[in-house]
Amino acid sequence: MIDAGTVSCRATALRCLAAFLAALCACAVLAAAPPEGELQLQLGVAESFEIEVDRLDLGGKFAGEVDRLPPLALQLATDGSVLLPAQRLPMPASHPLWQALAGEGRWQRDAHGNLTLALPLDLLEQGANCIHYGELAVTLPASGVGSAALQITGQTCEYFKFRARFQGSARWRQAEVAVEAAHEPRFPVRSLQQLQHDTGIDPAPLAPPEGVSPEHLTLAGLLLDGRHYQSACAVAAGTARRCEQLPLPAFSLSKSLLAGVALMRLERLAPGSSQRSIGELLPGCGRGWDEVTLQQALNMQTGRYDSAAYFADEDAAIATPLFLAPGHAAKLAWACAAYPRREAAGERWVYHTADTYILVSAMTALLRELRGAEQADIYSDLLYREAWSELPLGPLAAFTRRTADAAAQPFGGWGQLLTADDFLQLGLWLAAEARQPELLDPAMVRAAITPAGTLPGVAAGTAGLRYQHGFWLLNAAPALGCRQPYWIPFLSGHGGITLALLDEQSLYYYVSDNNEFRWLSAVAAVHQQRPLC
Repeated sequence: MIDAGTVSCRATALRCLAAFLAALCACAVLAAAPPEGELQLQLGVAESFEIEVDRLDLGGKFAGEVDRLPPLALQLATDGSVLLPAQRLPMPASHPLWQALAGEGRWQRDAHGNLTLALPLDLLEQGANCIHYGELAVTLPASGVGSAALQITGQTCEYFKFRARFQGSARWRQAEVAVEAAHEPRFPVRSLQQLQHDTGIDPAPLAPPEGVSPEHLTLAGLLLDGRHYQSACAVAAGTARRCEQLPLPAFSLSKSLLAGVALMRLERLAPGSSQRSIGELLPGCGRGWDEVTLQQALNMQTGRYDSAAYFADEDAAIATPLFLAPGHAAKLAWACAAYPRREAAGERWVYHTADTYILVSAMTALLRELRGAEQADIYSDLLYREAWSELPLGPLAAFTRRTADAAAQPFGGWGQLLTADDFLQLGLWLAAEARQPELLDPAMVRAAITPAGTLPGVAAGTAGLRYQHGFWLLNAAPALGCRQPYWIPFLSGHGGITLALLDEQSLYYYVSDNNEFRWLSAVAAVHQQRPLC
């Protein structure tokens, strides 16, 4: 006879054996299947953190936080050997300073079932446009619990530079994850060194251009004859990073791509839009704004300033609510009241990101008025979905910085994230619109991209430099030996970022972060083999 206690004991043993076999099978499946699921990271306080530049005292303002990362959860799947994040945009985070941005990486598994993951994991400042480039390395045994290390190897950031290493734990949970296919650039990339072989152009003056410090260059490239010649990227310390997919901050390129293009589009949709009054569209802006038009705000000719000296007001505004306040109301209130009226609008050019913030807020009001839609968005609707829908832009192009409140107002003067391929696609699109406008107002886009006359636009601080509808124009004739003025339209961003439209099919760009805005050596090198004038 077998008593009840013996049966209970044997039943328990069988259940334990079944649980053990199930766990064993699960580990075997995990060890055999491509990784698809959630990677949970606990990186905590940095193992090492060395600040090299800190012009805004972020290390002091965020003491105890600047070198600490919150728990992160990445949804990942694979396409062959490529590791794909489900979230291609900056991830929402409660951290007071940092957001994380994951890129496409690589994975492999050894004969014992151990899994290694390598992928870009960059840190972005909340509400700002700097990028600090990181390489994440994860080792996961078949159990799914392992270790992770994040190395910050470089940045595109003029005011805050550091090196750091975070070391912590990683946990893997296998699950189904929906991801988009790996994104490939429109223009296949060739090494910049190949340029001389293909065209005879010396690549040395292009990366970096003369006057730009090599140690502060992130990336440079040239589009010529439909071929994209690109330098190495200074932050590619790990095998996971592909330079052609490197996220780049736009900073004030957004004044052209977002604010300038949006007003050109509105003028095409509703002629006369550019002459609408700021005061009419934003009655809360206060007295005196009735006389300022949208076009005058775009051209930095509001008649309001503290100092007319080149960039004096802009430099003094770096630590104001325009850049630091999280909400729309505070940003707009500061921008509207920041500068006294000195003269009539439309006269003097004085560079203000505040003017662009006011402009984009007013254009938002105008767009909603035209469409009778309270939620119409100046960026995602008017530009990204409608104007750029036919361009094969990368996932990052859907993103721009917005206020952290219900308004979600695009900043307008900074905040986009793009790749070099996005730079080129948008530059060629602008050149095509100037030739044969389809979506933008013909007069406005041609004035900015294909200017006529000896002095286009408005004087912008120094001889040979002009400004028109959010775009810069440089007279390269003296440097190239041209008999007539040769105006190159270009987009310019904080720290040392340039996208120059050399002609209808040729573009040059470089991204750096030491306040060095010099690139005529690159234009001259191209001109020696391919005359531009």
